[in-house]
Amino acid sequence: VDELHYLKLFTSLLGKVGTENYTAEELNVLITRYLSGVSVSAGSIGHDDGYDPYISVTWQSLNEDYEGAVRLVNELLYKSDMNDYETVKDAVTSIRASMRGSFSSGLTAFSTQTMRAVASLDEETAYHNYIGGIEYYQFLINASKTLEDDPEAFCEKITQTAEKLMVRDGVNVLYAGDAEGVAVFEDNIETALSGLVPGTIEPADYAPETYAHSSEAIIINSPVQFNVLLASLDEIGMEYNGKVLPLSLLLSDKYLIPVIRHDIGAYEAALTFVETSGEGNGAAALISINDPSVTETFEAYEGLADYLEGMELTQDEVDSYIVKAYSAQAMPAGELNGARLAMHDRLSGKIGEDKLDFLREIKSLTVEDVKNAGEAFKHAAETGFRSTLGGAQIIGEHSGLYEVFVDIAALDPEAALSPLTFGELSSLLAGGQDGAFEILEAAGAFALFDDITADSEVSREQLAALIAGMIPLDEGDVLEISDIGDISEWALEPVNLVVGNEMMALDENGAFYPQEPAYASDVQTILTRVMEMSGE
Repeated sequence: VDELHYLKLFTSLLGKVGTENYTAEELNVLITRYLSGVSVSAGSIGHDDGYDPYISVTWQSLNEDYEGAVRLVNELLYKSDMNDYETVKDAVTSIRASMRGSFSSGLTAFSTQTMRAVASLDEETAYHNYIGGIEYYQFLINASKTLEDDPEAFCEKITQTAEKLMVRDGVNVLYAGDAEGVAVFEDNIETALSGLVPGTIEPADYAPETYAHSSEAIIINSPVQFNVLLASLDEIGMEYNGKVLPLSLLLSDKYLIPVIRHDIGAYEAALTFVETSGEGNGAAALISINDPSVTETFEAYEGLADYLEGMELTQDEVDSYIVKAYSAQAMPAGELNGARLAMHDRLSGKIGEDKLDFLREIKSLTVEDVKNAGEAFKHAAETGFRSTLGGAQIIGEHSGLYEVFVDIAALDPEAALSPLTFGELSSLLAGGQDGAFEILEAAGAFALFDDITADSEVSREQLAALIAGMIPLDEGDVLEISDIGDISEWALEPVNLVVGNEMMALDENGAFYPQEPAYASDVQTILTRVMEMSGE
């Protein structure tokens, strides 16, 4: 388990560091040319006996480019230079900033919240949560410090961990394409495998411990909350099968949306079911998104059982939700994607008859099934895992609801004290999207500024200009700014707009300090204000 974070980092570094034959810049050109949509990732195959973790390399390429594609895969997997300490350090800083940016986006952070909730009862999800969630973010924070003190030992650990995977036994090669492509694949695929050595990966217990607590609050800079109540289907006496899909649509439509969205004021509310691997039977999750409330929402979750007890429902109404659920499941996946899904199902032990059974189960939901779910949701309210993602003030006011508190900003206090770079700013604005700086640069977002790079520090007036150019703001009176003479001419109007809309502030003497560096806390204040304005 202690090597999993190094393994995750190895997959993230491929393409960011150079190789024996190419610089990182040359690699990016070649990847764009030959490896469309390439992804190196840590995944898993779930089945009845548990799950099998794996590392996968996936891409799409034209038949005429396939020889070049597999050569490039060979270069990435076996010849990447993990001893380029400065590049590795810069990449870790970038990945860390990207994750920090993802936590600033409520919806992106919400995926981490729900993953942690499911991890409380499912080992496969606990594995993914450990290698890609908050624990991985903490690893990156510590990695930055280690790379300053002992980069050689850290990078050697990455290499040693990766080498343990480079064995041939147990490798599965999956391909989907036309008849001509199959012939090209068979002639060239060995190039991608040639760096693997004979041997097997020794079986190990990769699962970190599932959470012992039954409630938690995750603190981010947000004026709204995300509330989750999740319960094991085994614990509440339900089974994961096709019936849960129309049931989730029906109860979301008839109860959760009217009560939590329309009455309480959340942006969205839903019931969703999660399939789990191993002995577990799955989970039911009641969720709210961009929610102004905490207590009222959890009380609404608790009220679902009473609503079902008094609910008047006809089979015709149930059938309308069956049609919606069935249509979504029966929709064609497309040739390439359908082939990919079929191969994944084969590896996980699913057969065509299993899918047909699931579709038949969707059509079998009855009024009685819906009414009987009331008892299950009563148990869910009593025993389920409760989680809230939101701002410190609201969570503090409801602190008695939670056993564990995770303050994202407190995990990396140095980040708040360091001047913001354009790379970090791009990641924050794009919710942690990979390559955010390059995307914004290509879109002309930085056209006002001369000679900037991802590592250039952002000044307060530059931040004001970027925000004013990206967000429609109300024009107000021209403000009295005591250091207006220090503001560049092109920044005068943007500074007036962001200060007038309470996104950035003057000090007690009316000064803006336009040439001083901006900080991550400035961006968090802006994002919070944007969310407040969207609700006004």
